[in-house]
Amino acid sequence: MKRGFTLVELMVVIAVLGIIAALAVPNFRRARASVYRAEMKRTLTLIYQLEHAFYAEHGHYGPGTEDLTNNSVRYPPYTDTFYIKYPPNNLDLVMDPEHRYYYYIYWEKEKGREYFIAGAVASRRYGNDIDGDDEIDWWYVSSSTPQPTAIRDDLQ
Repeated sequence: MKRGFTLVELMVVIAVLGIIAALAVPNFRRARASVYRAEMKRTLTLIYQLEHAFYAEHGHYGPGTEDLTNNSVRYPPYTDTFYIKYPPNNLDLVMDPEHRYYYYIYWEKEKGREYFIAGAVASRRYGNDIDGDDEIDWWYVSSSTPQPTAIRDDLQ
């Protein structure tokens, strides 16, 4: 009697492995996206804490006109409104553009009252989709909202 595997036995094993892989990949993507979302929430919470610490020390949120960097923009020009986007190569918020959120911070001074909004965005459109779908994932914190809050997120 010859020892070995028949072609049918090999095909059955390969089919079973294929079914297991088909069931595991979606769960892996959801788990990975949940980890990235948790990281984003920690980052937004850190931005909130840093903005309030900066406010306590300097009396205003964000950069003053003398503190503007190359990636900050006055919007609209000649106003007290500032916008900053952290690109993937920023040293303060290091992120992999294929797997992480893009972060932005918007500051404004209106009628003597200052506030900021910090957001995190991930989408296939921006090239940093985290959960393998076409839906945008968008979260924010602001000067009055300390907990990261979803604007749009299909993982909830």
